[in-house]
Amino acid sequence: MTGPLDASGHPAGTLITVDGPGGVGKSTVTRLVVDALAVVGLPVHATTQPSGAPLGKLARHGTDTYRGMALACLSAADRHHQLATEILPALREGKIVVCDRYVASSLPACST
Repeated sequence: MTGPLDASGHPAGTLITVDGPGGVGKSTVTRLVVDALAVVGLPVHATTQPSGAPLGKLARHGTDTYRGMALACLSAADRHHQLATEILPALREGKIVVCDRYVASSLPACST
């Protein structure tokens, strides 16, 4: 990783992710967290996955066409692009990035 880091070598900001299955209120919780941080004057950046970039839109709206590995690859490509172009730059600016979904939401449910 390149760019400004804090004294411990981490990006200057903080990444908060809200993950879980569909329909449980992740978007609502994300919005409430972002609003609460903004009210107290903290620099905050809200985002979601899949992103609003072309790859993210393809992953979000292509679920009738793409499944399995193809959809996983689209989602991973979107996440990589979003990390490089949106999340890391915001963290380097010292912002708190609140993401509606991230890696954990993409993993299949495991039964033991």
